[in-house]
Amino acid sequence: MEVYSNENEQVDALRRFFANNGKALAIGVVLGIGALVGWRYWSTHQDTSAREVSANYQQVTSALDANKPQTLEAAAKFASENSNTYGALASLDLAKQYVDKNELAKAATQLQNGIKIRRTPIYRRS
Repeated sequence: MEVYSNENEQVDALRRFFANNGKALAIGVVLGIGALVGWRYWSTHQDTSAREVSANYQQVTSALDANKPQTLEAAAKFASENSNTYGALASLDLAKQYVDKNELAKAATQLQNGIKIRRTPIYRRS
């Protein structure tokens, strides 16, 4: 640690420091802020996407429970488009519907599709 005899030496040392390292400091601050903003954007995007998929899954399962027309195709489309846990759950719901209708081949296909679905987290807490 340097000892300065007066305030002018301290100011001169500070000026030299910023003259030598000012650009690197500025770039570091800009990169840090950019990384923080990017991380916050990505986190918000992930949360929004998870909530949308959850709402869509809720609509599909409600329609399946109500036996509305063309819900089996909508549920199959949802299951094939979502390679996450909700897609697997939709495949299981479809398999149950097919078993209830005694269409066992279609139920087996849905169960196989549900097993193949890649396991990804539904919601990640940051």
